[in-house]
Amino acid sequence: MMSPDTAAQQLDGRTVREIVEHNHEMVSEAWCRRIVRQVLQSLEVQYGMRMPHRVITPDTLLILDSGDPMLLPSSDEEPDPDALPEIEARDVHDLAAVVHYAVTLDLAPTTPLRGRPLGEYSESFIEAIDRCLAPDPAARPRTIEQMRELLGIVVLAPPPPPPFDDAAPLPPDEDEAAPAPPAAPAVEPAVEQTIAPAPSFAPPPAPVHVPRTRSAPDPAASPAATQRPRRWLLIGIVALVVVGALLALFALLRQADSSDALALSVPPALEDPYNASEAPLVTLPQAPEARLEGPVIDETASGAPLAAPPAPDAVVPPTAVQLAPKGTPPEAAVAGTTYTLAVKPWGTIVVDGVERGASPPLRRITLPPGEHTIRIVNPSFPEHTVTVHSVEGQSGTIELDFTEERAQ
Repeated sequence: MMSPDTAAQQLDGRTVREIVEHNHEMVSEAWCRRIVRQVLQSLEVQYGMRMPHRVITPDTLLILDSGDPMLLPSSDEEPDPDALPEIEARDVHDLAAVVHYAVTLDLAPTTPLRGRPLGEYSESFIEAIDRCLAPDPAARPRTIEQMRELLGIVVLAPPPPPPFDDAAPLPPDEDEAAPAPPAAPAVEPAVEQTIAPAPSFAPPPAPVHVPRTRSAPDPAASPAATQRPRRWLLIGIVALVVVGALLALFALLRQADSSDALALSVPPALEDPYNASEAPLVTLPQAPEARLEGPVIDETASGAPLAAPPAPDAVVPPTAVQLAPKGTPPEAAVAGTTYTLAVKPWGTIVVDGVERGASPPLRRITLPPGEHTIRIVNPSFPEHTVTVHSVEGQSGTIELDFTEERAQ
């Protein structure tokens, strides 16, 4: 059997003396109250189970690494029930003496705490400890409940089991033979057959906190080990879900990029500018509007009689066109304002609702005198509309850069 000294060496903790001598800064009112509260609760359990313990001193009161105090056990015999009140009164006095030593570093409580420069300790705490160490034993608290009342400790846990009663029957010893039947008045046989003697048993012992030692393995470690594979499985599932979500997002981004690329595709007019008149770039569904019809005046003719419009299957589109009002014969057409077109990257020129070609390659356009509406259309950019007033013999410039607007 392991001796108490050996058990104390293997516990994860230090005695009160070691803490006070080497780390006195740990001592405070909260620290002392925790020791008193838990030691009183432990004493109640030991009294109820008649478990012997050592005399409470700074060397027999161990403070575990968790901060919980522990009374070292004793190898003495079971205490006499008649001596329990005296033992309880002695333990209350000894516990207060340990607290007095922790606060003042005096092994013997010769002077009270009141009147000393102790620091941040409440008046109720100082008065309670001095009361427990009063010179007159009659003025001291003699029970655990009395000491709790002095310190204002409220017990939230269920009360410990009551101590053993000598009048109650004790369970038979294993080494003893079957007990002889007790002397009792004679009863009827029928009653003896139906009523069985009630077994004598002791009240169930209250749970006792057993500190973890270095030699004994922790029983709770085994269930925790079984949880590790399950935890890694959950982590793997979460990782797969995250990867799947990232792949789906990447696919959506690629699809969006492809849609943008289709919207910015090069129109056929730029790939084959000479056949642009055969395949219009933009067809806008709209109600028929007033149209200007008449012969096309080629400015390269230098005043010569104007020829009829070129055939639909003309190979080379004009780079400059001149419009005349409807019903005007070619020889009487009067040139109005000539506009130089500078459209980037390209745009379809629509004059008064009639497409006149893509610029480039269309560079100039001459409008008859009067007011005209010019629309410049590019499917990749917002449409632009301008209204001009053409005057005979004048010139102007229509300049538009779609890319600058997108950059803004």
